[in-house]
Amino acid sequence: METGKLPLGLLVTIRKGEIVREPQSGCLIRAEEEMIKLKGAGTGWCCILFDEEQDRCTRYEYRPVQCRAMACWDTAEIEQVMKAPRLNRADLLSGIEGLWALIEDHEHRCGVDAMGELAAAVGRREEKAEDRLMEMLRYDTVLRGLLTEKKTEAEHLDFLLGRSLDGLLGGFGLLLERKDGRIRPVPVSPDIS
Repeated sequence: METGKLPLGLLVTIRKGEIVREPQSGCLIRAEEEMIKLKGAGTGWCCILFDEEQDRCTRYEYRPVQCRAMACWDTAEIEQVMKAPRLNRADLLSGIEGLWALIEDHEHRCGVDAMGELAAAVGRREEKAEDRLMEMLRYDTVLRGLLTEKKTEAEHLDFLLGRSLDGLLGGFGLLLERKDGRIRPVPVSPDIS
């Protein structure tokens, strides 16, 4: 990423509070900080740059520092890299005034921690929690649509705004259900795959 040789469409922002798999233990935890990662291929987290047929990285010479430090037979170097401060969107975008203000507003209105609190409130059937959560989801969806109308590449949205909120609902034990012409969040067992 340091060289600018990885297009934004290959990146995703994991926002603070999202459910992630901790690499050393394999346990599911909430992200303690924002991090930028390479997207997974398809619906999984196998690296988008890995060519299974050729059994190699398609961007080897431009691979991120985490990939350069990875040695399956000796994980000491990658463990040190994982402890180092990570790049985040502010590091890369805060100088782009209008765009950065939009990202900050999105984070303020659609923060993952706030979404988790609302999801828990929906599970407890608190008054107005469902409406407030749906308002958050609508804002996220509308903003993504507006950005693509303004010529932002749709594949860049996962980097700029993080993953869409409706895609994160399962991790909070909710899914969207359409019933009687209305869409609403309903509790399910959490999707931790």
